[in-house]
Amino acid sequence: MKIMLIFFAEEIQKEFSASAKCFNQFSNIHFVFAPIIRINEKEKYGKIIENLKKEIKSNITIKPIYLRCPNAKFSTLAKPHFLIDALSSFFKAVYTVRPRIVVCFYLSHAYPLIPLKMVSKFSLSVVAMGSDVNSEKSIVQRMLRKIILINSDLVFARSWALKDTIEKEQNCRVIVNPSSTDISFFKPLNSRLILRKKWLIDENEFVILTACRLDANKGVDILIKALSSLQASGHSNFRLLVAGDGEERRALEILANELGLQKYVKFLGYRSKTDLLELYNLSDVFVLASYSEGLPRAVIESMACGCIPIATDVGSTAVIVKDGFNGFLVHAGNPIDLSARIKQIQSSSKEEISLMQKRACYEIRNNFDINIITKRMLDKVCLLEKQNLLINA
Repeated sequence: MKIMLIFFAEEIQKEFSASAKCFNQFSNIHFVFAPIIRINEKEKYGKIIENLKKEIKSNITIKPIYLRCPNAKFSTLAKPHFLIDALSSFFKAVYTVRPRIVVCFYLSHAYPLIPLKMVSKFSLSVVAMGSDVNSEKSIVQRMLRKIILINSDLVFARSWALKDTIEKEQNCRVIVNPSSTDISFFKPLNSRLILRKKWLIDENEFVILTACRLDANKGVDILIKALSSLQASGHSNFRLLVAGDGEERRALEILANELGLQKYVKFLGYRSKTDLLELYNLSDVFVLASYSEGLPRAVIESMACGCIPIATDVGSTAVIVKDGFNGFLVHAGNPIDLSARIKQIQSSSKEEISLMQKRACYEIRNNFDINIITKRMLDKVCLLEKQNLLINA
């Protein structure tokens, strides 16, 4: 039996290479990884795919789907020439592979599969991400989402909050398949001083890290304003590291300069998985100040490394961050609240910090292992297919 997994190319390192152990457990199933790659990024991801091919087992192959659209925004994808290109590219991929089951990550890329499903007779499972609902709000987008959900055999959501939103909006059953991480990779390294020396950071500095796309929803401006408040109250021995890139980067750099924080804030740009592992381990606190989220992977990764999280109480973040126990929750858009929590951690004893770090790590290692989470999803997908075969026999 063939299962085709369709996902953004960015996920091939973050998630699918990490859960290869899980796929290898299904020896009677052939998995086809189908990363969606924009044609202008073919060379970039080509090297990544070639390296991944050396690591995967014989029951996994990789067949990229190349699209000509310059970005993944719905407004771009809906343009006629890009729409035709997507339908054609998906058709070629599905026709070549001839899968029994297709699993598509992100609803925004599942729409070409609906007409193909009618022709090719595969079962379709979709995995909804936070951005599928939080950023896709027009009437046309909601209608398309409804068509996709109605025609899907199974619907998974990355968080409990997202499940509730979709079920209320579309009146369909949704299964939670939460965000998770590779706990064999993201873990405490116990080499903080060495890492700080490597990244040219003083061992006595209080290091705050955020890692995200630099767009308005992520609230990095609120974090920078919180640091201004921190500085105004007499705290100066801190450093903010911003890992990530995006359309707001220039505006955030200007904001940091305007607030006199240029020597305290360092923009690192996009960082590899290995870089993030080191950054989580050298930092005192990880902050995600988003206005909306599902179940944020960056928070999960940081906690797996024993980094204390401060996150806004949005989406399902409270499922993993227990306020005052293994991290802190703050109100979205409130720099004063955020600044107060940073001060609280700064003033905590070594024993209190160590205990909170251990609790953060324990939460992820026991509940959000990517291999366990992925296997649960695949078990449900395979069970449905077996039931369909019995019904049609």
